[in-house]
Formats: sequence, structure tokens, C-alpha cells
Amino acid sequence: MSKTQKQYQKNNFILHNAQAKNTPIIILHGWGGSLHSLTPLGESLSSICDHPIYVLELPGFGKTRMPHQTLTTSDYANFVLEFITEKKLETPIIIGHSFGGKILLDITSKNKYALERIILINPSGIKPRNSLKKSVSKLLKKITTKKKANNKVAKNLFYKYILRERDYLNAGSLKKTLSTVVNEHYDEYVSSISIPTLIIWGENDSYVPLWM
Repeated sequence: MSKTQKQYQKNNFILHNAQAKNTPIIILHGWGGSLHSLTPLGESLSSICDHPIYVLELPGFGKTRMPHQTLTTSDYANFVLEFITEKKLETPIIIGHSFGGKILLDITSKNKYALERIILINPSGIKPRNSLKKSVSKLLKKITTKKKANNKVAKNLFYKYILRERDYLNAGSLKKTLSTVVNEHYDEYVSSISIPTLIIWGENDSYVPLWM
């Protein structure tokens, strides 16, 4: 491994190509991921481009400290922005996978910081066109007469067992945070994003499918 490809393990990130002078690149993992989820991507990029590449670990994942309070997508966005400010990274390029992409939608759609461009890989954050939650609710009306209770049960079924079963069961102390962020959508802000944006989506992705 060359000197510029040397990795530096620091708290909640890995830095590749530390001596590179070009635009910095930041990589954000998805929900349930960690610092190492996208390390292979960081390594691959570092071998073909002369940019400093930061693979960042989000709060509550991997070896980071578990937050004491329920977080929102904006809280995670602010964490990323604090990291950018701390490292004095000017107009970086950010790559976000899944929930990492949702964080990018929060940053860019609300004009929180000047970025050169963003790359979204199977991002979440757009409200599903077909509401499976409504379908579950209709089904439950047949077995319960209390509308309020029905809505609560439908919501729990939808988020815990249908849309985010694996995430919810593995969320641990982040269950309240997960329940919060899956209800946050950025449809109304997307059209205001003005920076160059590349969207990459897996044709056979069943977890965050294209129609979402």
C-alpha cells in the first residue's frame, strides 16, 4: 500500500489518501451499517483517484457512543456538518448510501452547507407512492373497531414487521430514533436541490426499491 493510500484510524472515521490535495470525498453508510460497511468503496476509490477520502461512522453505529436522546435525520446531518467544519473540508463531495443518502437530502435540500456534488446510492427519504401502511390499516379494520388503536397497530406492523423488520429488530437503543427517521420525508425539498447529483440504484433492490 502506497503512502497516499495509507489508512488512518481516528475515532469515528477512516481517512484514505491523506496527502491528496483535491476535493475531499466523504462516504456515509446506511442504517445498521458501520465504519467498515463502505470501507471497500473507500479503498477502491482511493486506488483510482487522488482525493482525500473520509469514510465516516454515524452516531450510535459501530464503535461510536450510543446517543442518550432520540435523534432526527437533521441531527445526523448536523453531525456530518460539524465533522466537515472540524476538519476544515471546503465544498466536499459526499456519497451517501440508503440512510446516508437521506442525510444528504436533509443537508442539500435545506441548503445547510455548500457541497460540490452528491452521489446517492439507493437513498431513502422519499415517501412511498403506494402506501402499504394504508393497506395494513384497511386490513386491520376488519379485526378491530377502535380506529385509534387500529392506526397504532397498523403503524407498528408497518414499521416493525413489514418495511423495517430487520432494522427495527436490530436497532436496540436506537429504536425510537429509527421510528422517528423513517417517518421523515423530503419530497417537497428535492426539487430545490441545485448542485450536481448522481443517483445510483440497484434494479433488484427489494429493501429500498426504486419505487420508494
